[in-house]
Amino acid sequence: MANPRYPKEHWNCYRPTYDAPPNTQGPAGIHIPLSLSPSPTTVDTSTRPPTSPPHLWPASLDHLMGRTVRAYDLVTNYARDSHGGTRWAPEDIARVHACGKQLHSVIRVLQAWSRCAARDVDAQQLRDDARDVEQACNLVQSVISCTERKKPCEG
Repeated sequence: MANPRYPKEHWNCYRPTYDAPPNTQGPAGIHIPLSLSPSPTTVDTSTRPPTSPPHLWPASLDHLMGRTVRAYDLVTNYARDSHGGTRWAPEDIARVHACGKQLHSVIRVLQAWSRCAARDVDAQQLRDDARDVEQACNLVQSVISCTERKKPCEG
């Protein structure tokens, strides 16, 4: 008989079906009420290091990096994934690939700053790297938008 507190339709569909959730199943299939089930141990979170690294550059740059990397990966894999699509011509894909060849590495360099933020941060070098990433992202974005569907491109 199913446990009335846990109707089967609310259980995780990736788990095998059984009568009671595993944390209430005692030895030899004896049902243990939830009030008597062992509770998880409490953990003091005040001594934990922060889970996310500190932001050393604006959040808008994070969004720009994410958008650009996704767009760059889309275009460079377009010939393989599009099955005859005409959004970008092969020569335009090569142009985008050539202009964004260093995109992933400059982003990795900037993200390395957040891992060493606890140590001495060279503010000028950080600003230079953030500026380099922003320029690389803007260049890749502009080349992608210029070459998409053979729109006329200025400059």
